[in-house]
Amino acid sequence: MNSPVLGCCTVKNVSQITQQKVQRVNLINGYHVEWQNSQEFNLICEDEDVNKVISQHQDTISQVMALQHRDNDGGFLTVGLDNTIQVFTYYGENIATLQDHEDLILGVFELKNGDIVTVCKDNTLRFYEPLTGLYKSSIEASAPNVEAVQFFSNVEELAVTEPDGVSIWRFSGEHVLKLRGQKKALNYVYGLSNGNWLVWGDEENTSLWSAQGSCLKRFNFNFSYQDGFIIREKQLLIKNENGLVSLWDINGVFIDKHEPNIEIEDLFSLLAKTKSEVEYHIKKHPTINYYKHLRNFIQKDCVLVPNKELSEQKLNFENDPQQKELWDFFNRPIPRLLTTAMKTEIKTARSAEKKLNDKIETAQADLEFHQKKRRNNKFISFAMLFLTLLITSIGAYFTLESNAPDKFNQLAKQYIESYRLMRLDDLLTTFISFAGATLILCIIFFLKNRSQKNKQLIQKSNLTLLNALLPTFLNVIDTVKAHRTKIWRSVPLRQNSKLYNGESANKIIQHVIKTKLEKLALEECGLDKEDVTYSGHEAIILSDWAQIQSDEKRENIVNKLNSGNEWSFWGDENGSLIFAVQYIQFIFLTNEKIDLFTTFYDFISQKCIGKEANAFYYKDVTNISKREVERQNWNVSDGITATEISLSVASSDKIRLTILNEESFKDIVQAAKKHDENEKKSNRIIHLELEARKQQVEQDPDMDDEEKAEELADIQTQFESMNRDNSILDSVVSTNKADEAIKNIRAHIRNHKQEGNE
Repeated sequence: MNSPVLGCCTVKNVSQITQQKVQRVNLINGYHVEWQNSQEFNLICEDEDVNKVISQHQDTISQVMALQHRDNDGGFLTVGLDNTIQVFTYYGENIATLQDHEDLILGVFELKNGDIVTVCKDNTLRFYEPLTGLYKSSIEASAPNVEAVQFFSNVEELAVTEPDGVSIWRFSGEHVLKLRGQKKALNYVYGLSNGNWLVWGDEENTSLWSAQGSCLKRFNFNFSYQDGFIIREKQLLIKNENGLVSLWDINGVFIDKHEPNIEIEDLFSLLAKTKSEVEYHIKKHPTINYYKHLRNFIQKDCVLVPNKELSEQKLNFENDPQQKELWDFFNRPIPRLLTTAMKTEIKTARSAEKKLNDKIETAQADLEFHQKKRRNNKFISFAMLFLTLLITSIGAYFTLESNAPDKFNQLAKQYIESYRLMRLDDLLTTFISFAGATLILCIIFFLKNRSQKNKQLIQKSNLTLLNALLPTFLNVIDTVKAHRTKIWRSVPLRQNSKLYNGESANKIIQHVIKTKLEKLALEECGLDKEDVTYSGHEAIILSDWAQIQSDEKRENIVNKLNSGNEWSFWGDENGSLIFAVQYIQFIFLTNEKIDLFTTFYDFISQKCIGKEANAFYYKDVTNISKREVERQNWNVSDGITATEISLSVASSDKIRLTILNEESFKDIVQAAKKHDENEKKSNRIIHLELEARKQQVEQDPDMDDEEKAEELADIQTQFESMNRDNSILDSVVSTNKADEAIKNIRAHIRNHKQEGNE
């Protein structure tokens, strides 16, 4: 298994530090650290002509370690004899001090999750976030050195080898158990459902320990902790190093085994691999937020993983259901990914299920065959034994009686005309020969009976193993299905069937514009609502996609905008496009002037970026125009055209707003149609499967009405998620609004100038 440790440093003792030469640790971007028996170090980058002397410790630096995890951003830490650790960025900024230790620090680990673990002589191990210095937990264990600490892959547990045994701890600081008498370091541990533990020691066979820390069993063979065992209810399926598959209970009691068979060995390995992959997938995708979502219906390069995105943007919708609704509207799960999650594992398990069923049928037939053969052999063996006893009894009667040969000869002559008289010796020989022959036949068929019994027992053992493997494969399938069902039932569309029609999203956006943003615009312009003379003190509001505004407008704010949110857009049922990030222009027409407030607004993160307020006297306005402009290339076509509205003044200033025009909409409509066609082709098989599942549920006599309703609602959600049609977009909606705004502004200016002339 992969090591959970990215890096480790062991601190030298005082005598070693005194004698050591200049030490060097390489960092990223050409930087490196040099130090030697001092409380200061040199940070050097020859490419940037940097050579800083940094002193942060109160005593000699004993070790320096470069941090490797991506979240630790190429930083490094220094360990001092002053019992502290200093954390630096690669360019030398001191960002954290870890000073909780009361004695010498023996070493430091960096884990795959980005945390660091310190091992101290004060009998503690401490967990920190290095970049923040956040103390997370501690473990009280007497580790004499870093070699006494072992981490295990894929579990948040570690082992500390102590003088009287090995202790297992969780990263949270919880003590799990102590393996008393265990001397060897551990390679891996696995906790069973009953509290027992499988333990792999260094150069030791696997052992089973109780929750109280006593050794229950040491197996006389070894098996891998990667793919050598499978947990099945209260049983263990184990494949040893020779490939033999056996069945045990979780207390270490042997149940049965399968005869050596390469196919069974392969099926076991396949099960272990498939089960592990399913568990890993579910661990990595515990909720719907860990699956890829779409930002828009064009799809190309427009996917996100919500959990990561929410974390990076520091978004939390717990107290804001409207913001959560907007998030769900703009970021939509990809139906095919949910419906076909772990499809390879399902396919593998189904194929193995068929093989196992065939093998079970064959084993059952072989078992019945051997049982039948055994019964036949047993019957014949008993028959021969009876015949032997009968012949022996008759022989005894005719050979032990007085005048025995005469009696036998007389009796035989009555039935056999050509019978030749026998002497006593001949008679004895004859009876002994017949009795011996039947006895030999008895023994032969008895041995055949035993042979068939052994074969029967082997087939019975094989059948036991096969019957243990099969339900484990079926359990893998059920686990996948249950996870898919759980994920589908958390799809936002399941809770709100009208989520994607855009009506609610539009209302939320317009409410934000007409309340929060308009209030901000009035404040920035220094106006009261009564100052506005246009149509009931209303502002003229124009807004459109932030992505298509001019380069000069975006130049100073582009790094502040979330590019992913900018690419979040969908059509609504009225034919309009709704954008998550918009450039919004408030135009206030007052008695003497036009006040203008513009801002980029991200409706997902609720951030207002690049606010700007301007005022232009009517007498200075020289022109209001609109023209076609080219905008940046993007994934709809080679280029995109848009309409730019400009307000020009005598000072040569221009206020511009860019809106999508008819050609742009046509490009988007075509891209939407093409995407819909591709989606429908991809979803055709899924649709057929859903239809079959729907009929099966409707006709299932074992399901009650409530269960059927729940299952059918799940199926309907999948249908709706895959049946979105984005080809209803209408460019007239946007351009009409722009034309109306220009017309109103021109009319207001014209009226004002006429009043001035009068």
